[in-house]
Order: sequence, then C-alpha cells, then structure tokens
Amino acid sequence: VLRYTSLLKQPARVTCGLSDSLLPGSRRLVEIDPRVEHEFRPGGHDAPFWRASAPKQLAFVGRYLISGGS
Repeated sequence: VLRYTSLLKQPARVTCGLSDSLLPGSRRLVEIDPRVEHEFRPGGHDAPFWRASAPKQLAFVGRYLISGGS
C-alpha cells in the first residue's frame, strides 16, 4: 500500500491506537502522503478503541458522501 500512495485519488483517513501493532505503518503512510487525515491516540486494535473512533470515522465519510468534501 505504501508504494502506491501517489495513486490515491480519494480522500483517506487513518485512525490508529498508540498500542496498535499497525502504528508504524500508519505513521509511515502519513509521512509519505500528508493529505491523509489521521488520528493517533491511546488505545489498541480492539472493540473499545473502534467504538470510540466511530463518530469521527463516520463524520469523515459523511463529508465526502454528502458534500463531496467541501
């Protein structure tokens, strides 16, 4: 995925917990492509983290479904 970030045509968002094993790759993605909206905060790759993250994720998707990102 990291090799092809220049091909991203759609907005992207990454949310990752600071205890998540995917954190290094997520941080690298944001370094490579600063257009990627992101949030790194305490937590891991588990249901409580994702439940707490859902409102911001849905708001991100909603911006692009309803308004086209404007």
